[in-house]
Amino acid sequence: MSAESWPPKGLAGAVRAAAAGSGWQAWSGTLTRVEGALAFHVYEFAARAWFLAKPVAWDEALWRVAGWAHPAKRSVSFHFRGLSVRVPAMSSVKLDGEAVEGIAAQMVAFATREFEAFDPDFDFSVPAMALRDVAGRGPDDFVVTEMIWHLAEGRPAQAGAIADDVIAGRRVSAFNMGTGQANVFELVQRAVAQGEV
Repeated sequence: MSAESWPPKGLAGAVRAAAAGSGWQAWSGTLTRVEGALAFHVYEFAARAWFLAKPVAWDEALWRVAGWAHPAKRSVSFHFRGLSVRVPAMSSVKLDGEAVEGIAAQMVAFATREFEAFDPDFDFSVPAMALRDVAGRGPDDFVVTEMIWHLAEGRPAQAGAIADDVIAGRRVSAFNMGTGQANVFELVQRAVAQGEV
């Protein structure tokens, strides 16, 4: 399939069909699952499938700071869309073929292979994850992740310091998000100052 026609038409539906009975939930051409305390995700971009993993507690910490009620009841897809903690891709594979059914089957096979091989003792610290980033992005892409990691690990002072640094312009974040009323750095700064975390 040529790069000009990527992603192929009908891939989202083919991924949904290929994921049936696999343990993966499909939405918008991506695959997601939550097992125990970890969330896993596979998405396609530029004719490659990308594998992500992160602790569920990171998103739950972010959702609590944002004032979302009952974060644990959200769909597994919320761990990788909208207001969620971005993490580096841990592995990727080239997707080949012309038929969307074959490409979707490759995605599900890759997702299952990576999930089954995932080390349950993986060091989920932001420095360790950044070293594993197969896309080669820089630390500015994961400032939010680092801040929420500190928050979820019970280090509100470190999380607050990152929020303060970004708001004051001493540190740059390539990525930001918010609730419409405040950005994530303001939300964390406020929660730390008020002792809510």
